[in-house]
Amino acid sequence: MTLTIENHGHRGCRGLMPENSIPAFLKAVDIGVDYIEIDIVVNHQGEVIISHEPFFNASFSTDAQGNPVTEELSQSLNIYKMDLKEIQSYDVGIRSNPKYPKQVSTPAHKPTLREAVHAVKKYCQESKITVPRWNIEAKFDARYPAYFPQRESYAKQVIAEIHTLDLASDCIIQCFDPELLNVFHQYDNTLKYGLLVDNYITPESNLKELSFKPFGYMPNHQLLDQSTMDYCRSQNIQVLVWTVNSDQDMQRMMNLKVDGIISDYPDRLQKKLEF
Repeated sequence: MTLTIENHGHRGCRGLMPENSIPAFLKAVDIGVDYIEIDIVVNHQGEVIISHEPFFNASFSTDAQGNPVTEELSQSLNIYKMDLKEIQSYDVGIRSNPKYPKQVSTPAHKPTLREAVHAVKKYCQESKITVPRWNIEAKFDARYPAYFPQRESYAKQVIAEIHTLDLASDCIIQCFDPELLNVFHQYDNTLKYGLLVDNYITPESNLKELSFKPFGYMPNHQLLDQSTMDYCRSQNIQVLVWTVNSDQDMQRMMNLKVDGIISDYPDRLQKKLEF
């Protein structure tokens, strides 16, 4: 019996393929995810770039000459200040992430949102597979303004791209920054938004930071309990949890009847959901 819990492939399928890469997205499609979860930043040209950090992670990035990006250099490679051509001259897949021993090493670059959406749609059409939806995390940290545009500019650029790509009905925008979500909602109140949470404050208090009722409440799975589920159910707010990788944790989330599970191993989750 298949449970009605949605499978969100974290950064595509970080446990299996290089994170936030087209190879990871296509693998997630093969697994059968409901959503491809990604992270986005923007550069100064207004391109929406898929990347967890607003710089190049030294754990797995390689420069155009084939040299590993060092810790000393990593954070100076500011994606916001870089042209797309320069961004995509770096490889982020040849050196597989050592934290994920099952991750396949393969050439990969940081794609734009547009590039990724087109690649997934094309692959699904050719394979006659249902196109998954997108769970888009807008990365933002007000403590580091050099890495990000102003919230208003950021929201406008991302919303414009979502509509250009015809994703409005097929995506969720999630973020840890409630103020950025408020700005997004101000510019487009038709999209689905989710508040990411990694604190022990009650959901009622966390949600008061928003000027609107979101589509989803998205806590670290370790923080989720029945009282949080009950509150969100009473408010008609969906609950999606991150990042759930062990069988035991997946089962606990399934027992709580969450609406969606974000996992580095969506293949593992898919098997449990279909059991």
